Amino acid sequence: MNAVHARIRFRLRTLENLAIVAVAFSAIAVTVSNSPLAWIIDFAAMGILYFVFVYALERRAIEIECPHCAKHIVTNIPWICGFCQKLNENGDEFPFVHKCKACGAEPRAYKCHHRGCSKLIFLGRDELEANFARCVNAPAVELETPAITETEAEKRSREMKDIEHETMLCELNAKLNAAKERAEMAKKKTPKERLEKSFESHHSTTMGAREIARAKRKEMEEKYKDDPEMLKDALDAIDDWLAKEI
Repeated sequence: MNAVHARIRFRLRTLENLAIVAVAFSAIAVTVSNSPLAWIIDFAAMGILYFVFVYALERRAIEIECPHCAKHIVTNIPWICGFCQKLNENGDEFPFVHKCKACGAEPRAYKCHHRGCSKLIFLGRDELEANFARCVNAPAVELETPAITETEAEKRSREMKDIEHETMLCELNAKLNAAKERAEMAKKKTPKERLEKSFESHHSTTMGAREIARAKRKEMEEKYKDDPEMLKDALDAIDDWLAKEI
């Protein structure tokens, strides 16, 4: 049966089955109408037809044909709703061509469970691909989702953070190693050696500051030779700096 017509067929199934039972009972009643046991036969026929209606006709599965692989699929198999992801085990009353027992949603497509097919069978003319019904053993994730990729700006930001992190680690390691070296050197040096080292450091700093100040004075004198007021301010600034450094 065409999958699009299967839903209409399911909805009319009860009326169709009632018509079958009514025709069968009418045929039996007419056949035995002249029999002296007609009422007994009619009563027995009613009981038999009732069980046929409830346990056979109403549970008769509707079959559809996959338009892709041409294989048949019974619609009363256990299936999983694509809307709420709940299992529908009572396929006789709630087949996938009807609606979900849990949420009441009507699937618009069913994924063929036959090997080598796995394509969507549309149950409506709108051909909605999302939230399709599927067999219990079919994988839950079927539709391809676009890969989430980071933008160029995000990539640069991540790379910069990585570089900053590595740089910070390198600086910390360098400081740690320098501290260890100083500690080791301090342990090995005699008091005289430590004093000499201190003098060299002070001498280098003092002489270096004075050389820089001397060079800057010459530079300022040349720069502000026509502006005595600015020259005085520049020389005072150099003297202030020199006083702080030494």
